[in-house]
Amino acid sequence: MCALLVIDNEGNKLLGKYYSLEIDKKDMPTFEKQLFLRASKLSSKSEMSIEVMSYQSFTVIFRFYSDVSLYIIGQNDNELVIVIADILSSARASIEYYDSSDGND
Repeated sequence: MCALLVIDNEGNKLLGKYYSLEIDKKDMPTFEKQLFLRASKLSSKSEMSIEVMSYQSFTVIFRFYSDVSLYIIGQNDNELVIVIADILSSARASIEYYDSSDGND
């Protein structure tokens, strides 16, 4: 995995962790905005579907939710798609768990 991003429904990064993605820091906002725009055009925006696309030289697995979208970016390697999709499902489950908690820890 090269990066994990959470982007709001306007294309702004809420959370992001870059691991081995070779992008200059000053270019990250543009990369993230263009990624969001491309995914928005390709996606059915169904919360039930996990989408896969090729963006620049990366495989991107993403999923839209009501107010955010999750992106996992990996190398262009077909074997990684299943692993990345599983990571995305786990991230979704974590978000749903914390979103449904009442905050009384």
